[in-house]
Amino acid sequence: MIVIGVLVSFVVGAVVAVQLVAALFGVVDLGYRLPASLPPIVLRMSFWVVLTLGLGWMLGGWLRVAYAAGLLAYAAFFGWLFFAEKRLIPYNANRLTR
Repeated sequence: MIVIGVLVSFVVGAVVAVQLVAALFGVVDLGYRLPASLPPIVLRMSFWVVLTLGLGWMLGGWLRVAYAAGLLAYAAFFGWLFFAEKRLIPYNANRLTR
């Protein structure tokens, strides 16, 4: 039963990380109309930051470790995607056009 709890905690950590990154990108996505959309963006960012920290604080033992591992796994995956977009995709596109 503990294994299922740890797996669920890992998945919840990854899902919360996805939502947190999406909320933080709200400034970039709605930057063209920032003055009008600033309160909802700040509210959404605040909600996901508080939820992320609150879940991490409430969980204990191995569940907290699995939750943090889910957060870090998505952060590493997101970082790798950022690297791949900036470095690998243009490199392969240039090779295809030759």
